[in-house]
Amino acid sequence: MKKATTPPHLLLVFIGLIFLPISTCQLAPAVYVFGDSLSDSGNNNALQTQAKANYAPYGFDFSGPTGRFTNGRTFADIIAQLLGLPFAPPYMGLSAGQRSTTTTGINYASGSAGILTETGTALGRCISLKEQVDLFKETQGRLSADHLSKAIFQISIGSNDYFNNYLSSQYNSSPCSNKVNGLVSLFNAKLPSLLNQLQSRNLGSVFVHNKIFDSTVALINDPAKFAPGSLCLANTQPCGDRRLNVFWDSIHPTEAVSYTMAVGCFNSTGQRMPVNVQQLASA
Repeated sequence: MKKATTPPHLLLVFIGLIFLPISTCQLAPAVYVFGDSLSDSGNNNALQTQAKANYAPYGFDFSGPTGRFTNGRTFADIIAQLLGLPFAPPYMGLSAGQRSTTTTGINYASGSAGILTETGTALGRCISLKEQVDLFKETQGRLSADHLSKAIFQISIGSNDYFNNYLSSQYNSSPCSNKVNGLVSLFNAKLPSLLNQLQSRNLGSVFVHNKIFDSTVALINDPAKFAPGSLCLANTQPCGDRRLNVFWDSIHPTEAVSYTMAVGCFNSTGQRMPVNVQQLASA
């Protein structure tokens, strides 16, 4: 394989229940996943950390506990299916041989990780964003420039920099805090200009910004669709109908919410900038 020397043509960034058939044709050669517990598919299983989800009732609507911090599929899993790809396997769950032969994507996300290297370390070991990128560089060396130029890269990270770092001593009140939401809104407001700068520096790349904050707040405030008041907590009996709950535990969304968000990001317009994922993969 020729080592990639050009930036990826397709670069997908996610910050932040209508049925949509899963694609039977492959719209992209691979999806590479970076982030935190919203995307972790089992990397933390191999780490010494309190941030684990490899026990019941996690995976209740999946194949059992896998390390995913939800009852079923994650946002990243659903995006992969919509692209006609298999789930991106966790890097830490692959042997050296498997890492060298896996070409449809790898998941590097790690529960409790953040943009800052120190984020999440109070819970134990995690793979920071910098480390995730370093691990990808190993993968990159085995892939051709053409393969990487058509691949989708998903990044969903940043919450833990607030939750498990700056504001770690301020989460003894209600889950929804105007002060915290204000800080997050400031970050979200400045993100588009940063993405524009990155795109100008990486010619040929396309950054898609999925504005998930407003969508999540809308779901929480719409009890006719979801009932956020009933949280599914770890090591307790799961709630009766996970399709009507925003959260699976006190932090992570249910598969139903991830599905709604993923489908919207895949084929909707408006909140997706400048194109949606389906358009991105077809570019």
